[in-house]
Amino acid sequence: LPALSPRPHELSVCQEGLVSQELPSLTEALARVERELILRALQLHSNDRGKAAHALGVSVRTFYRRLKEHFLL
Repeated sequence: LPALSPRPHELSVCQEGLVSQELPSLTEALARVERELILRALQLHSNDRGKAAHALGVSVRTFYRRLKEHFLL
């Protein structure tokens, strides 16, 4: 799984003057991971959407819906 690196706006200064990292929401983190997995599956299967969907364990219909949700279609 990809490492979740902090975005610049997710860093804040604590009262002690130390920089702390705020966590992304679970929804944001899951969306980023899902998008990365979709892109990796497509790359691994030469953009064959049916094979990529099968590799991820979802139906082709669900895969297409996820592509639309992530603006990849």
